[in-house]
Amino acid sequence: MIHSVITDHTLFDSITAELTQHYSVIQYDLRETGNSASATGEISFEAHIEDLFHLLHTLHIKKCYLVGVGFGGQIAVKFASRYEFLIEGLILLSLPFYSDSTLQKIKRCYNEESKNQIPVEKIFELGKLESLEPTNIQQVIERLKKMDPGVYFRFLKLSITDNLFQELTSISLPVLTFSGQHDLLFSSQYLISKTMFLKNYSHMTIPNAHSSFLVKEKTALLKEIVIDFIKSNTQQLPSLKNDPMKILKNWESDMAIDIQKDFHAHPPSLKVDFLYSFSVYVNGQLIAEGWNKRFAQEILLYLIFHHSISREQLCEALWPDVPLSNAKKNLRVYLSHLKKLLNAEKEEPVLQQAAHFFKRRCVERWIRLTN
Repeated sequence: MIHSVITDHTLFDSITAELTQHYSVIQYDLRETGNSASATGEISFEAHIEDLFHLLHTLHIKKCYLVGVGFGGQIAVKFASRYEFLIEGLILLSLPFYSDSTLQKIKRCYNEESKNQIPVEKIFELGKLESLEPTNIQQVIERLKKMDPGVYFRFLKLSITDNLFQELTSISLPVLTFSGQHDLLFSSQYLISKTMFLKNYSHMTIPNAHSSFLVKEKTALLKEIVIDFIKSNTQQLPSLKNDPMKILKNWESDMAIDIQKDFHAHPPSLKVDFLYSFSVYVNGQLIAEGWNKRFAQEILLYLIFHHSISREQLCEALWPDVPLSNAKKNLRVYLSHLKKLLNAEKEEPVLQQAAHFFKRRCVERWIRLTN
């Protein structure tokens, strides 16, 4: 169990008693937090990774699941990407995937506040924590009062300058992430948009909860989900006669063939593979570069599945925490980039024709499946 910046190992006490009936559970304090001694030198992910490796080695643990919250989730992902042979799977709560607007808010807070004082009010404002249970609020306040401001800001700086996407894509382990419905700092919509096409990846948004305090707010629910997740990866489950993933995969393959047939006589053609990997072909040519820039991948996929959509609706769906006026200005740039990717050969616009055929084939294929 790896805790977040503003907590310590006791964060997991509420679920540990239940989990120890089924598994061996280890809670530990990160360096510079809780009962851990102060460490010399700069705080780095490298140091945290090696701390965890030394802990597992000392306790002779050959395989384990990692449960990480917030900053602890970042450590878990980075550890698994380096020492995957030691890990069975990852369970990540409040995983820090920061949108551009959230990063700007945090950096303003970071720059404006004195390094000698932790901005308690700003933390509650950014995380929308005012609606927490009074007991939880008091625990957060007491924890922040005890924490060294220098340590807090070093952890924060490390967290917001990190990009998890590359490490996540390199991991073949089962990964389960949780978000709270009321969490605006680590938006579940943004997290899903960035990770929905990763292999062996699942996400759950928990109603009426905050991400950072899911362990305390939804103890019984989390315990059951964690146990089920571990069991699902350790037991050989019988194959289902109508496995929905197999149906979807077959549907996607058949549909791609049908789209190609239709476009054979009506160039230009667009083929998008999206179930287990993301690949885009225009007129049979793979468009390999540019999809990780300016939200090109997210916008294209959203347009494929939403055939009638306004610019306002697109902005609200993909960037809910960005002011609409700013999001619409940014969208012009993003759409221009997407058009350049799809129309590199300067032929007749691809996107409009592709959407028409895709919509028709989606409806036809779905009617066949449901009947």
